[in-house]
Amino acid sequence: MAEQHTHAPDETLDPSAWDSLARQAGETPKAHAAFLDYVRMGPGRSLRKLHGRYCRQSDGESTAESPPTQRLRTLEEWSTRFAWQKRLAAYKDERDRHDQERWEARRRAVRERDWNAGEELRDLAAKVLAQAPQFVKTTRRLLRGGDGAPDREVITLGLDADALLKTLKLASELQRQAAEVPPPKQQHDVHLTNPIPIAFVRAKGGSKPDAGDDDAPAS
Repeated sequence: MAEQHTHAPDETLDPSAWDSLARQAGETPKAHAAFLDYVRMGPGRSLRKLHGRYCRQSDGESTAESPPTQRLRTLEEWSTRFAWQKRLAAYKDERDRHDQERWEARRRAVRERDWNAGEELRDLAAKVLAQAPQFVKTTRRLLRGGDGAPDREVITLGLDADALLKTLKLASELQRQAAEVPPPKQQHDVHLTNPIPIAFVRAKGGSKPDAGDDDAPAS
């Protein structure tokens, strides 16, 4: 009787790696070998197909060693006595659990990497904020005084915060996904296409700027 299986044939099957494939009490080495051959056949397997394979081996169409048996009835007896279908189902469940455990370990590893990446991005943003003066864009222009000579200087400082905000947003998304925390109900997208201007006027040779005093004509 054919039995469907989700996994592809495994010609290199190692029975010692699976509890469900262990040799049973009273099972002869030949009976156990036939069971493992049956498992290796993969989807569409059947006792008749296994019997045909063994017959071809006996007829010299294969270089493999002598088959465990050439009788279909013997395969049927072994299959019934040693519960091949039940053991095959147990093997499938065991492989499925193994696959689930392997993928769960991979998911944990990805989550850990994403969390660490979020931490690194937050640290980077904190360093940028702490050293903001190094990232400030500065422009200057001179203003004419009453006699036409430049006596005041307008200094405009612009901090490009767009990249910083995007970094913090990415860090938050990575860490929320890693921690399986849903996104906030209200999301705020802030886009700064231009630097934030901060202008003040400093008298030429003076020590303190006068904020916003730029009424005089520019040179």
